[in-house]
Order: sequence, then C-alpha cells, then structure tokens
Amino acid sequence: RDYGPPPMGDDCLRSNIALEEVTRADVLDAIAEASARLNAHNDHSSGGTLDFYYSGHGLPDGALSLADGALHPDELAEAWVRGNTHDSIRHIRFVLDCCHAGMTMARLMLHPGHWSSYVLRDGWAASLPSEEAFELPTLGHGVLTYVMTRPDPFSIINDWKMSNHQPSDQDLRMLRRLDRETVQYLTN
Repeated sequence: RDYGPPPMGDDCLRSNIALEEVTRADVLDAIAEASARLNAHNDHSSGGTLDFYYSGHGLPDGALSLADGALHPDELAEAWVRGNTHDSIRHIRFVLDCCHAGMTMARLMLHPGHWSSYVLRDGWAASLPSEEAFELPTLGHGVLTYVMTRPDPFSIINDWKMSNHQPSDQDLRMLRRLDRETVQYLTN
C-alpha cells in the first residue's frame, strides 16, 4: 500500500461508535474519541476522515434534539475543530436523517472552521432547512435511514457472481423490490 498508516491490522483506523438515546455529552465524547484516534495517525492520513451519522429529531434552528437537550450545529462544528490537532483539513462524511437537516448542514458549512479545520463532504440530508423529514410508521424511523441500511442490489449481484449462485425467482423478486425502494419511491 502506498498510503495510510503503517501495517498494524485492518482496523487500526476503523472504529465505530454507535449510540442510542444519547445525551449531548455522549455525542461530544464520541467525537473526541474518534478525533483522538485520527490524530494518532495524522502523519499518515493528512487529517483523516470522520463519519457522522444522525437519525433522530431535528429542530427548526438546525439543532439536533438529544435526550438531555439540543446540540446546536455550532457546538458540533466546534467539537470537530477542537478535535483536529493537525494542520490538515479533516474530512467529515455525514448523514442527517432528521427534520430540518438542511438547516443543520447549512450552519455547519457556514461555521468559521469549515474549510480551515474541517470540510463537509459526501453529505446526505433528509430534508431541506424548513422541512420535516419523511418517516413511515411501518418502518419505525426515517426513510433515508431505511434506504441507506438495506442491502445494496449491486453488492448482492456481485456476491452471486462470485459464488456462482443461480438466483431463484424469490431472490429476483427481492432484488427488484430493493432496486425500486428508493427514497423517492417510498415518499412519493
């Protein structure tokens, strides 16, 4: 490999922190932990990439509604700025599946740390700044989360090819259902 950290195993920079019913401190602590892991390898990664996924409630001002109160976009951005101890710009990939996600994204992009300490890239927002996110009662959560967490049809086809699997009629029906169940289809 020509890039990345020295060979220490595949998971030296891959770590997931999944939180449910979180508090503001939980989110900020998770960001600090992820940042510390990335900072330990800054000389190999030029700042690194932090993935941030949020599925929950959002407020009209762009704040994320957590168990103990609102986490405002400026506080989130400040956590990313404080977390980056390197001169490079950290990349943030994010998914915001909440109401007013577009407002959250806009405020994160307007923060003074954007472009100087972090840059948002590969962002998904479930709604425009003044919109509510679409949820289906049958799913129990947002449509964007549902679509992003189900199997990818192309991966399934590639797996079939690699294993010489001959799909049954039921396999093909499942694949067609996955292919047409886009956010646009599910939300009309």
